[in-house]
Amino acid sequence: MGGQDVAVPDVVDALAAQQAELLALVADRTEDELRRPTRCAGWTAADVLLHLAQTNEAAVASVEGRLGDFSLGGVDGAEATDVDDLADLAVRAAASMVWRPPTWMSWLTWP
Repeated sequence: MGGQDVAVPDVVDALAAQQAELLALVADRTEDELRRPTRCAGWTAADVLLHLAQTNEAAVASVEGRLGDFSLGGVDGAEATDVDDLADLAVRAAASMVWRPPTWMSWLTWP
């Protein structure tokens, strides 16, 4: 954090405060509002909120020494060196995913 020593409880408290502030901003939103597109291409408001919440959870896991036990976007935290690396791996994993119909949907033609 900028080369300064910061106590783990202070970081966790700051992240908890962020989560509470975020919750207050979205608590009264309707489902339609959460499905609206955002300035992040291809992301709805709900997508952005999930990203922020999961990133905060990963940050808490990291400062508590539990990043290896955390999973983000299907990526095991043990594969990452830090929260930023985990987020990058999760984004790359999501970008490489291609949806295919399950075998029981064989009637559906897919390119």
